[in-house]
Amino acid sequence: STEKHSMPSELDNDELRLQEFVYSDKFVEVNQKENKSSLLFTIVKQLSTGKDIYRIPVPAFVLDSQSFLEKYARFWQPSTNTVNLCAVKNPFDRFMNVVKNFLCMSRKMNSKSLRRSKPYNAILGETFYSYYDMKDGSRIRFFAEQVSHHPPITAFVVENEKNQWYHSEYFKANMKYRLNTITVKVKGTRRLHLLPYGEVYEIKSPCVCLRGLLKGKAHLEVVEDLIVTCNKLPYKAEIKFAHKSDEIKGKIINLDDKKTLCTFSGDFTDSIKVTDKKTKKTSELYNVKAMKDNYMHVKPVYQQLSNESRKVWHNVTYNIKLDNNKEATIQKNIVEDKQRDLRKSEAAKGIKESDWKPVYFELDDEKHWVYKHEGEFVLSKFDFDDQEGDSDEVTKKLKEYNLKHKNDISLQEEESSDDEDTDDEDADG
Repeated sequence: STEKHSMPSELDNDELRLQEFVYSDKFVEVNQKENKSSLLFTIVKQLSTGKDIYRIPVPAFVLDSQSFLEKYARFWQPSTNTVNLCAVKNPFDRFMNVVKNFLCMSRKMNSKSLRRSKPYNAILGETFYSYYDMKDGSRIRFFAEQVSHHPPITAFVVENEKNQWYHSEYFKANMKYRLNTITVKVKGTRRLHLLPYGEVYEIKSPCVCLRGLLKGKAHLEVVEDLIVTCNKLPYKAEIKFAHKSDEIKGKIINLDDKKTLCTFSGDFTDSIKVTDKKTKKTSELYNVKAMKDNYMHVKPVYQQLSNESRKVWHNVTYNIKLDNNKEATIQKNIVEDKQRDLRKSEAAKGIKESDWKPVYFELDDEKHWVYKHEGEFVLSKFDFDDQEGDSDEVTKKLKEYNLKHKNDISLQEEESSDDEDTDDEDADG
């Protein structure tokens, strides 16, 4: 019965404050072993080959403890050595750094395991806001809104007012099941605007496959190409992701004479090198080991509105983090059932989901979702006072949790180290 389980909105602020520690970057989740057969049974029972799967519930161990909206904020989380693109005067170097930034986002992908690989499907009207303070005194702001639920479409904007750039994007994830593989193809637009130069960069995203559902080691794999072009520069980047590994190979070509200017190679989760075709000189484009993420500022759950991501999914996240998978599944069902009931109630009144009007995004003449305030830099209105790092209250709760689970955490770290040394059998889908 849902009456026995409280929704996040029913928890008072004191309870939410006490549970805030699970969002700390220092929190270590104690995981049970993944149960692939549970996922397999769910998929086989509910799918016919080729059917869309975004409506299918999955076992709690597969769920990432965040919404798709927050997941994308994590991809956009800059490192402390992120370059201010608008300060790069040389056009080719500027283009190269744009390519580098989008390649760097791939490093956040957990390609080695099925566990915690699927974020929550955001509810209609859900929002997420975060910001990152940079070394140059600027602030990068991220805002996302779920503009459709069936099919799921997410729109978001990232902006830096001081440095005069913004990125606007929307995507529709089209997921298909084929035998041993789930394929996620992303449709939408990705556009980075560098205002001082009037440059608009178009980014074509590759798709992602989850392989090894029935046979072999379950893992994520990036397939197809990452393509970057610019409206004012004669360059094109083509990055190819290797089959069955995190290796990439790519190049930047001059569109005027079709000549290759440089080539890329390496592991996108580790290190990428670039070779200048003219000088034959090779240098490191980026090294993950030398990168440190900027702190992501997110408003505490007890201060969030009812449609903000962490508030919507708090009871699910809290139980996933504590590895209470059964309770997490119950809480996830509560959130989703509430949405279904709401849609049914609206349908009875003649209101369709297509009648929904997002607050910050709208469809343009080409039926693409665009940010209503592009180039206006209005996201500062969502800012809030926040220290960098954990509050004293969160630090205290973390110490209590770590002391209680000290043995479990130590054992898990040992098993994780052993897993890295084991090369399991892989399988094609």
